[in-house]
Amino acid sequence: MTGAKILVGYSGGADSTCLLHLLKSCGFDVIGGHLHHGQREEADKELKLCEAFCQELDIPFVSGKADVPRMSSDLKIGIEEAGRMARYNFLEQAARRLECDHIATAHTRTDNVETILLNLTRGTGPQGLAGIPPKLLWRRGYIGHTRTLVRDYLRDCCRLSDRSQGKAADRRLLAEQLEWHRGRRR
Repeated sequence: MTGAKILVGYSGGADSTCLLHLLKSCGFDVIGGHLHHGQREEADKELKLCEAFCQELDIPFVSGKADVPRMSSDLKIGIEEAGRMARYNFLEQAARRLECDHIATAHTRTDNVETILLNLTRGTGPQGLAGIPPKLLWRRGYIGHTRTLVRDYLRDCCRLSDRSQGKAADRRLLAEQLEWHRGRRR
């Protein structure tokens, strides 16, 4: 990937902050890409924080906005799936427009395990047991590493605190989803 231009999916959370910082520190040509999902009041503030962080590190920044709740309703799909579709579409379009060679996301081994568990509760086949699917231009930044490693890097190497606001909320949402799927299968 040396010499390649990389669009990094940047939410402002610990994992994507670490990936963006690490790639920049290693001399890669990176661009931060953030999608405002139109879901939460604090999303405007998060967008500004992402932009400020990129500006602070002299990283180009691109953002977009999607009405994920409406998309979910119109397509009759879950809000998480709609958000993922909107994010991936935004990143792929931005990468083409900016002539990026790769799109990097900060998925960790933990994310992959969570995906497999959710797929299992939904009654997945072999494809779902593979976890987060590989994509041609996409690079999964930490798929072999845990979130603990990411947070240690932020703390020890970057002197940055964990910027993710929703860790507890994410775990609660995952627990609720697992319970809902367990209840459906009974």
